[in-house]
Amino acid sequence: MKHVPLVLLVFGLCTLKETCEATGAENSALGRVIDLRKVNLLADFQEQENRIFEELPPKCLVKKTLMFSSSHFEYYANTKEFYKLLATQSSLSASLQSAYSLGVTVSVATKSKKKIHVNKQCLVSDNISTFKGTFLKDLENLPVNIENPNSWREYRNFLKKYGSHAVTSVKRGSRFQQMTFAESSKAYTERDF
Repeated sequence: MKHVPLVLLVFGLCTLKETCEATGAENSALGRVIDLRKVNLLADFQEQENRIFEELPPKCLVKKTLMFSSSHFEYYANTKEFYKLLATQSSLSASLQSAYSLGVTVSVATKSKKKIHVNKQCLVSDNISTFKGTFLKDLENLPVNIENPNSWREYRNFLKKYGSHAVTSVKRGSRFQQMTFAESSKAYTERDF
């Protein structure tokens, strides 16, 4: 079987720009809470609906577009070698390394990320952001002295309701494009690709 050398061409743009506000859909996770004792951060997890802050004004949510790509040619003897390199450079799971067919299927990954975060001044300024009243009330009602093992129950309930951490920054991005090369003299079915 004749292997066709694979060519990868990635065009890119290197920018770092900041815009003032994130849209409602983009900032939906900000301010939500998670309980790290019960969440696998490496898996696809769902943050709790509860929040500890009142709704933050749009000026507090800052969006940065972080894009970095390069433009170059690379040649590979077969697709397996390409997938190994792609998985290493792009932090893909190992399962993608072996998902190749015909020795001539290619995926292109660009690293393009957006970071949306809460302006720190908004978190420390009393006149911009405030804790929810229910959160403050529940926090103040926690016992100061723990005298018996059942006294921890209120802390456990507090963590269950409000989590142990609040989401203050979100990064999104990545785009994958698949290209397949084959010799025109051979017949292939859709399943082959």
